[in-house]
Amino acid sequence: MNLACRVAVGIAVSSIICSTAIGAKRLKPQRSDMAEMPWLDDKDGMRLDIVGKLVEMKMSDQALSIISDLRNDGVTKPVLDLYQGRALQFQGMNAEAERLLVTARKRMPGDARPEAALCILYADAENFEQAVVSCDRATHIDKRDAVSWNNYGYLLLFTTERHEDALEALQNAVDLDSTEPRYRNNLGHAQVALGEHDQALRTFMSTNTRADAAYDTGAASERWGKTGQAVEYYERATQLQPNHTMAHDALKRLSTPSEEN
Repeated sequence: MNLACRVAVGIAVSSIICSTAIGAKRLKPQRSDMAEMPWLDDKDGMRLDIVGKLVEMKMSDQALSIISDLRNDGVTKPVLDLYQGRALQFQGMNAEAERLLVTARKRMPGDARPEAALCILYADAENFEQAVVSCDRATHIDKRDAVSWNNYGYLLLFTTERHEDALEALQNAVDLDSTEPRYRNNLGHAQVALGEHDQALRTFMSTNTRADAAYDTGAASERWGKTGQAVEYYERATQLQPNHTMAHDALKRLSTPSEEN
């Protein structure tokens, strides 16, 4: 499972070059006239910001290189554990990543990011029970985190029987970020799981054509063992789009008697 991140990194350094006419008196530049260079006063903070952006872009090699420099310079801020843990997670070093993220969680009790990262790490390792716990904690710490609400709802839906809780979590994700199609598609699956097929169709229609939305509703119905509803929506997809190959294939598959007795 790869449960569900886009910024450019750059530092613009401006300089002022003053040219004078021949024989003109050169004036010593005043402090107020000089370009400000805040990174000289807050070098560690600037580098931490860059690392954070690199991690969001999943540029783990570059992030880890700067993290190494920061640690060699004696930087011990808790967020460094978070960034290093996530970068190592991207490289598949899950044991070390978990150790750092757990350390970050202890040192950053009011920050949801370590729990959110642990949720994904545990889900990727198919430790779904612990993943649900971490996602639950993340949503309690930061109730405005749409990504964590979506991940939490997805895990509840597909790894537990808590489908009503999954529906609530996924609805929260959509309410917080209505622009992300994945959240709506997951919500549609939760609605089908709870028998809300017409509502699911409307949800799928918000991200797709009417024919594809009918097919998606059928596929979700089939996923949850609701074969009768699946056939109904697959047929609706072919009515809306007669050449809908996937819907025709699904109907053919469901109409073929199983070889198992």
